[in-house]
Amino acid sequence: MKLECWALGKPHESFVAEGVKDFTRRIENYYPVEWKIFQPKKMAGNITPEKIKEKEAKAIQAALKEDDWLVSLDEHGRTMTSRKLADFIGDRGNESVRRLIFLIGGAYGIEESLLNWSKLCCRIRPFGARICSYCRALPRQCR
Repeated sequence: MKLECWALGKPHESFVAEGVKDFTRRIENYYPVEWKIFQPKKMAGNITPEKIKEKEAKAIQAALKEDDWLVSLDEHGRTMTSRKLADFIGDRGNESVRRLIFLIGGAYGIEESLLNWSKLCCRIRPFGARICSYCRALPRQCR
């Protein structure tokens, strides 16, 4: 199984790069990891958040394969402890899932069709705003 972390947005927060390398190194002891950033195209200044999310969703859907396991990280998702998340990842590996993808939404969240396509929605918010901000910044440092 391959773990992939996808993020919507622009790379920033260069101070996070070292943490990304360390995090990736640790995970790669168990599974190969790939980070992918879906950067927004230039858009007119008065485009609505709904239109932005639609464009982001189209880019994500084009990159998804039918047998992918998509996990959306969304504030309205299910809360998981670290232990439950580790068990969840292990279970997917035991089920011979090829790609387990964790999707981090953009500034306006994740579009409804992607949430519906996701096999699981998890929330990262309960761990605190600082950690949530770190998680959002983390994949944006990998290119």
